[in-house]
Amino acid sequence: MTKNICHRLRAPILGAMLIPINCYWVVKSEIVIASIHATVLSIFFNVIFTLFIITILNNLVSKFSHNSLSSGEMLIIYVMLSVSTGLFGIDLMTLLVPMMGHSTWFATPENEWKELFSPYIPKDLVVTDMKVLKGYYEGESSFWRVENFMAWIKPICLWSIFIISLFMTTLFINVILRKGWVEHEKLSYPIIQLPMEMSSGKFYQNKAMWIGFGLAFLIDLLAGLHELFPVVPAPRVKWYNLAPFF
Repeated sequence: MTKNICHRLRAPILGAMLIPINCYWVVKSEIVIASIHATVLSIFFNVIFTLFIITILNNLVSKFSHNSLSSGEMLIIYVMLSVSTGLFGIDLMTLLVPMMGHSTWFATPENEWKELFSPYIPKDLVVTDMKVLKGYYEGESSFWRVENFMAWIKPICLWSIFIISLFMTTLFINVILRKGWVEHEKLSYPIIQLPMEMSSGKFYQNKAMWIGFGLAFLIDLLAGLHELFPVVPAPRVKWYNLAPFF
């Protein structure tokens, strides 16, 4: 009984362990460095890369043990990492966090923000302490200082409750509509096809896949090396619209 419970929980536990690493990657690349934006794409490449590493390691484990992850378990990890990527991506955190102090910090006598709309903004959802906001906008401070922590923690908690409720609502809507979409309309869900194929063993035995992967990897590698070392020639790639073929 205990063994079965542990077996069922290992995918959620592994996914929970990978979420902080995944979120750090997303925040660092999209917000701090602002170089690569995974969440602007329909399918998050950071999660695909993580799934790729997991499947490779899982295939190695399967050769020496019968406790390797199943296809369903890897998809659970994929979904967990995808949701966390969406939460910490540029279209949410980069907008939400600055919004908490924007109306106060940038209010001036000239724009009259304080008189025009500040009275209509719920005080519990924003940060209004100018000393705290100075540390946020100008730096040389830390979130963990008592005055900063106390000013930020309440709006963070309230917004977290709202965001979790919003995501849960969308999940419940999907559950309600699932039967009609899957059993009657038989939607194909193209975004999930790649993760499903990657979680199966046959995907990595496909020679055509490795040829395509190798070509794409080579082009991207040369482009990256050219960006870092201009002496490396850049690949010349033309864009083609393949939409008419699908």
